[in-house]
Amino acid sequence: MDSIASFIEYRGIPDFPGYRFGNDGTVWSCWKRGPVHEQGNVWRQLKTPIRSKGYPLVGLYKNGKRYSKDVHILILISFLGPCPLGLEACHENEIKIDNRL
Repeated sequence: MDSIASFIEYRGIPDFPGYRFGNDGTVWSCWKRGPVHEQGNVWRQLKTPIRSKGYPLVGLYKNGKRYSKDVHILILISFLGPCPLGLEACHENEIKIDNRL
């Protein structure tokens, strides 16, 4: 088993408070469900459906607006920072649904 699978680390990104991203490729939210939109203290894993190009995406909310984001890009931003101009995120093992760091 590789070292990433044995130790899961979570980080957030300032653009989307109340969400965290794991180096195992998971996305979590602490936003409460229901009519009142506020952060709670219970984290739940979000579903990441596959978009038409084969990459998992997730719906995140900020200021009442929904944003659909590619999971692999959010993972990289949370652990490595924004992608430098002219570069792009890639899946080294060529498996589009593998979002592990």
